[in-house]
Amino acid sequence: MSDCVHIFLIGPQGSGKTTLAKELERRGYEQVIAYTTRPPRDNEIDGVDYRFITDEEFNSAFLDNELTCVRTYSTVHGVWSYAFAWEDLYRGVDSVAVIDPESYLQIYDQIENVFGIYLDIPDDIRKARLLMRGDDPNEIERRMRTDTMDFATIDMCFTEVCKMRIGMVRRPDIDADRIEGHIRDFRSQIFRGKNMAHNEESNL
Repeated sequence: MSDCVHIFLIGPQGSGKTTLAKELERRGYEQVIAYTTRPPRDNEIDGVDYRFITDEEFNSAFLDNELTCVRTYSTVHGVWSYAFAWEDLYRGVDSVAVIDPESYLQIYDQIENVFGIYLDIPDDIRKARLLMRGDDPNEIERRMRTDTMDFATIDMCFTEVCKMRIGMVRRPDIDADRIEGHIRDFRSQIFRGKNMAHNEESNL
């Protein structure tokens, strides 16, 4: 069993996932970058915010079983797809990734030491953030409706699949401090589990 912890941030649009992921990356967690076929926004950088690829590249990687957590959305601007590369998720380093709830529920028990965090931020705050960053108002409304459906399941089961819930707006450094406190406890659990497994093997 590895000692590395893999943090997954789950939350609707505008909940602060990307900002929190960047703060955790600054503290040493390697960010797992998703692949997408959507065009970059003006302030986004390829390989930093997303790995921007063509539909043809995306389909080829999917057919070669290199991608997982594939999600496709029909937006007002066209069809956009997102996914992670398996090799990125399985890397033996402390990591952080932003993920949608359906994908998280598919893989959270397939990777060791998963630490899921649900960002459950009020709708009015999220909408204001999306408007401030210049998103299309029609697309905002579509995504908020979609989020209501997409997050219904994880609303009900987050205590079974997530380690932490964030429901208040705080500075990202404050939330990161809180997360790292929980991670220290989580690592202690991992260490105790490894010792118990080792002792059981020794007694065989």
